[in-house]
Amino acid sequence: MIRYTIPCGLYATDNDHFQLAEIRVSTAFAPQLITGLRALLCGKLDALELRDVKQSAVIFGEGKVTYPLQIGERMAYFCEENLFEMENFVLDRLFGDKKASQCLSTTIDGEEDLQMSVGLWVTE
Repeated sequence: MIRYTIPCGLYATDNDHFQLAEIRVSTAFAPQLITGLRALLCGKLDALELRDVKQSAVIFGEGKVTYPLQIGERMAYFCEENLFEMENFVLDRLFGDKKASQCLSTTIDGEEDLQMSVGLWVTE
């Protein structure tokens, strides 16, 4: 399995049917996030791991239409469009089209009736 790891801040809350996840990537590691997302989309990576000191999240990809996101025991599913949105958001943030106070928020469906709201921040 080819796995690519990116250090970031990761915060997640969990209840029965809705989970909130916040991913904070510093501008220093933003190019690595773009590389990892692109590699997932091209089918070159099996897993993109977003690692915090306390926990990690993994986006799995086999070049398919859906990309499972696992945080702890929970699994939700990104689609290809979600990964492109993340990539574009990071590029916009790096090149001044988005302010540091802006975040990309996406709601994705998971197992059973789980919904997960994922916020992506690119910080200084």
